[in-house]
Amino acid sequence: MIGRMLHGFPSKPGVVIAVVLVIGVLSIYYFKQYRDCTDIALLRSTLYTAVQQNSNDVLRLASIIPFEWDRARIIVDFQNQGKVLDCPFEWDWTQAQRKQLMTNGQLNVIAFARKNINTIVDFSSEMIDFELTETIFTPDSAVFSVENHGSENTGYLLARKNINTIVDFSSEMIDFELTETIFTPDSAVFSIENHGSENTGYLLRQIR
Repeated sequence: MIGRMLHGFPSKPGVVIAVVLVIGVLSIYYFKQYRDCTDIALLRSTLYTAVQQNSNDVLRLASIIPFEWDRARIIVDFQNQGKVLDCPFEWDWTQAQRKQLMTNGQLNVIAFARKNINTIVDFSSEMIDFELTETIFTPDSAVFSVENHGSENTGYLLARKNINTIVDFSSEMIDFELTETIFTPDSAVFSIENHGSENTGYLLRQIR
């Protein structure tokens, strides 16, 4: 029985080992390539679906990206002179498709960074294009308005959106003692004291 099972294999052990090694190396290479390609395709689909759902509304990038990130860089009309990712077997776009998009000036890229980890997603400008005055964003600043875009309105234009929230109150309720007027989340630290003629108000004194 064992003889029949081994009948189809080469008789020389060296040939068998070489075949196994070749298969192993190809499996490792294609597994990483498959993972990279499918990860990009899934992230692109997630982003495009979220943009569709927020058409004519406001999109917060941090609310739809399924992993933590510290900075995002948006590159419009991305050009890569080095190696271009190739995704065969319809895993995602082929190298030829990506190069054609670059030639046409239609390849946009978002690179998400967290510590030493970079995650990249690319897409055609016919799907999602940008109108920006800056290219580096934090999770708090990556807020965009969404408009239909393109000849058939199947694409979307994301424009930088500045959102300001204002609150006002009487100085008898809350007053301030400040040495500056512009704050970040880390610098907006205050001591609190009772304030006013009947001690019903509060004085916020900046702590530096």
